[in-house]
Formats: sequence, C-alpha cells, structure tokens
Amino acid sequence: MSTKNNLTSAIKTLDPGGPWGTISGVFDRMEICEGMITETRNRHPEHEKAIWNSFSLLMPSKLLQEAPEPVYRAHCAELLERVIAGQDTTLGTKAEIMMALSETSLRSPLTHTASVLYAKLFREILPRTPITEELARLSDMAYDGATESLLAEMAQSIRVIDRKPKRQADWYTPPE
Repeated sequence: MSTKNNLTSAIKTLDPGGPWGTISGVFDRMEICEGMITETRNRHPEHEKAIWNSFSLLMPSKLLQEAPEPVYRAHCAELLERVIAGQDTTLGTKAEIMMALSETSLRSPLTHTASVLYAKLFREILPRTPITEELARLSDMAYDGATESLLAEMAQSIRVIDRKPKRQADWYTPPE
C-alpha cells in the first residue's frame, strides 16, 4: 500500500464524517484524476502532454462537491475528451448539468424538457443504477430540439470560467 493510501486510511479512521473525512475525499478525488489521466494517456499517446497537464481542470466544481464517484468520473472523462478534441473546457459538463437538475428538482418541479434531459443524463452517466418507471419512460424519449437546446443553454449557464487548460509554454513534461 502506498504512503498516500496509508495516509488516506489513517485520516478516514480519525474522523470519517468530519473535516478529516473531507480531506480524505480530496485524496480520493486526486487518485481518481491520476488514474483517469493515465488511462487517457494510454489510449491517446499523441495527446500525452495535453492530457498530462489537465490535472487542474479536473477539480470538482461546486455542483460536484458531493457527487458520487461515477458522476465525478463521467465529469473527468468528458473534460479529458474535450482536451483531446481541443474543445472548450469551461462549459458545464453533462455530469454538472445532471447535478444542477437534481438540485433544482429538490426545490421545485422540473419542466417536461428538463425532466427528459435529467432522465437521459442520469441513464447515460449512471447506467447501472436502478431507476423508477417514470425515469425510464422519460429517458427513452428521443432528444428533440428543446432538449438539445436546454443542454447547450445549461452548459453555458454553469460554465466554469477559470477551468482552462494551461498554455503550452507552461506545460510540464510527463515522466517517462
């Protein structure tokens, strides 16, 4: 077991629900990021430097602070794919949009379009999670212009302005 894993285990033992538990969550997220960066570098060696220098992009936004691991992984995967494609990393990810819709639904009912979008994102991001019959019915509906429009609008509205890749001049060289 690595030193980091020993430290994380010790922190969780101290106070699993308190501030030390939060610190261990940070270590857990860092470990997820490192693993996903390594996997993505292995799949896309031609983009190795850009992927290697993407660690800071993967920090969870406020919407993802309490998100379950599979949601956070989907967020990281989407951002890494954007880095590879040279796309805008400041736009909200599908995981962030799903979490925003989830939080909104706790305060007031979602519109039909928002409900369909939430159901589709839920099923895409958490495919193995059992869902209600209503959610399954909604997720089977075809994306239409309104749903696509809402997805794009929400990606813009929850944009993370400072989630930008480093300039190439500032890149670190990955270890061999």
